[in-house]
Amino acid sequence: TSSTGGCIWKFLGEGEEVLGKCASQAVLRKEGRSVYSTGAGMEAIKKKLSSLKEEKEIAVEKAEEAEQSKKAAEARADASEQEVESLLRKMKLLEEDLDNAEDRVADTSKKLQEQEGLNDELVRENKQLHRRVDILEADLEKAEDRYDKAKQELESTLAELGDL
Repeated sequence: TSSTGGCIWKFLGEGEEVLGKCASQAVLRKEGRSVYSTGAGMEAIKKKLSSLKEEKEIAVEKAEEAEQSKKAAEARADASEQEVESLLRKMKLLEEDLDNAEDRVADTSKKLQEQEGLNDELVRENKQLHRRVDILEADLEKAEDRYDKAKQELESTLAELGDL
């Protein structure tokens, strides 16, 4: 603000400058045009400027709040991305574990089938041996019967010879 010859000069704001105010008139330059105003008009301009400044401050506050919200949202998005990456790594490890477990199950199943085949073979051999034992026992029984019969015949023959 400066004063010369009873006139007051003042810078009002961005793009607006009071060129001079003498008595009840003011010359306002706005966007390259000169506008002349009376005192009452000047008050209206001041009120309008004050209102615009308040609106600007509110808009700046809203912009700052929006910027903070944006930063918070970006931080949440980054955290979510990291969590997704972590879950993807964990899923990959679990898939590898599953593949390894499936391989072990396949190997175990193969060994089990081999053991079942061996068991089946052993069961067949066992049955064959039991049949063979049964046959040998039957043969033994027949042989014992023949032995007993032959022994009786021999004893009877010896008794006849002893009587002679």
